[in-house]
Amino acid sequence: MKKVGFTIIEVLLAIVLLSTALLMLSPMQMGSLRRIMRQGGDLQRIYLLREKLQTLLTTPPKTLKGAAEKREKPPTEIKTSFHDITKKSSLSQFSQDIVIARVDGIHDDRTQTLITFVPRPAKEQS
Repeated sequence: MKKVGFTIIEVLLAIVLLSTALLMLSPMQMGSLRRIMRQGGDLQRIYLLREKLQTLLTTPPKTLKGAAEKREKPPTEIKTSFHDITKKSSLSQFSQDIVIARVDGIHDDRTQTLITFVPRPAKEQS
């Protein structure tokens, strides 16, 4: 009578092959996790910049003086600047009423920038 099943050699060979395959896949998995962690930090910075822009929209600036601030989590330097609309722009007819607000988020060697239009401060209007 013949016994049904696997021999110990076949089982050990299967374990070795499976372990080798898993070890070959682990660096790819770690690389993917690192990229996901980095993108998560980038998303947090973008939300910080959007929050700053939202603040500028809901509470228009009193002056057109730029500002810089540092945030701890995530570590980011946020720079705010205002720019006039040029006469060559198709929006030049609105240059007396609005300005371009630019918010830069700087972290390590990367910069993320968001822009929007905000009302010109009352003192600045001509």
